[in-house]
Amino acid sequence: MARFLNWAESVSLATMKNFLRKIGLFAALTLALAIGLQAFLSWRMHDKILIGSDNLHLHDQPADLVLLGSSRCWAHFDPKFFEKEFGTKAINIGMSGHSEIDLNRLRLESYLAKNKNPRFVIFNFDPMASPDSVNKGENYVLKDIYSRYAFWPDKHNASILDFLKYNWAEKYIPAFALIKYKMVMPALRPPKEVAYVTYGYENTTRHWDTIAQPPSGVMKQYFFTEKDVSAITRALAALKKTCDAHRIKLLCIQTPIYKSAYDAKAFARTGDICKNLGIDFLDTDSEAFRNCIDCFYNSNHMNRTGVEKMNAVLADDARLRQFLQ
Repeated sequence: MARFLNWAESVSLATMKNFLRKIGLFAALTLALAIGLQAFLSWRMHDKILIGSDNLHLHDQPADLVLLGSSRCWAHFDPKFFEKEFGTKAINIGMSGHSEIDLNRLRLESYLAKNKNPRFVIFNFDPMASPDSVNKGENYVLKDIYSRYAFWPDKHNASILDFLKYNWAEKYIPAFALIKYKMVMPALRPPKEVAYVTYGYENTTRHWDTIAQPPSGVMKQYFFTEKDVSAITRALAALKKTCDAHRIKLLCIQTPIYKSAYDAKAFARTGDICKNLGIDFLDTDSEAFRNCIDCFYNSNHMNRTGVEKMNAVLADDARLRQFLQ
């Protein structure tokens, strides 16, 4: 009996060792494949723009003017207009889906770490600005766009990726973030034409499908309110402090919105905040824009028609010309 037990124990140990060896080989093979996939995708994506606002890697891209803000910066500020009209080389680094002022400050700091300091920053500041993450606990807004930067983050982007709440696995397991956020195919086959590469901003000709998406005031629920003013003011003051530290002039511009989403009181708060902080402020919103549905592709984003109309207003603005001197 004892001999049988000893034999059974030896067989059991051998089986366990064989099982663990196979598990180890499988894990090693899986890791090797993941590392290979990550390396290949990183090579494919290197210095390429896949979506548009996935431009955290930009380096040696000097500009006199940095255009900063949310998707409304991304959609509304045409850098070639500023160069043509004011002789000021500009770059748009707006972050689609993100109106958080603190995140935009981190985006500016990341750009400054990789590029020569600009002379000017224009920040898209409107009632949709927020001081912190839109979804508070976990920020899932358009994380697919920025997942290409999640693995082993560049030190200059680390604070941005922490703000976006990429977890440990997304940062340190090869290819995990790209697979999770379904960015493998865009990375494998980078698009041949990207508006950002050609135009430097979204530059869309889309028109508003008001049947599929009827005009509404739903965007008003995202406007900051009176109780948020203190937090907004602190966040904007921190952005100003970063600009001051780098001897950069800061200007806030409020761009147009369609009338269904307009709120006069909310659109007045932004100018008051800038005035209290000593920040130059321009408001391009007007009734003429708010009534022009052909200028928008949804309630809060203008298409090329709207952008060109806004550019005509900016070209005639003496305060902007003086600011960019």
